[in-house]
Amino acid sequence: MDSSSCIKKIPDSNGVITLFIHLQSPVAPLVCPHCSSFNHHISKGLRSIELKHFSFGSIPVVLVVSYHRYICKDCSSYFSENIPFQFDNRKATVPNVQSALFEMKENHSMASISRMHDLGKNTI
Repeated sequence: MDSSSCIKKIPDSNGVITLFIHLQSPVAPLVCPHCSSFNHHISKGLRSIELKHFSFGSIPVVLVVSYHRYICKDCSSYFSENIPFQFDNRKATVPNVQSALFEMKENHSMASISRMHDLGKNTI
């Protein structure tokens, strides 16, 4: 597989293949959430986070999202780009957690939901 590919299948130590999908947000005009200054910030580098997403059949899926972190020139506060599909600053996507909550409503046990979605009990 090409190293520049945005989709990779990587086996873990047990031989279970996980699908990694790499995403990067486009650079867009930003507003400082602290002082509301517009486009008065300096990029402090690119970061990435791995978010657990729905499985495709039996293959677990992880979204690797790259995002920028900034410092505001006006108020010297740090802030980062918003990841709209990240659930409450957790390492899971909103649809994945919503599906887990639906299964809880259907009277599945917390332990089984946690295993099926590969989420911690505190995330559910």
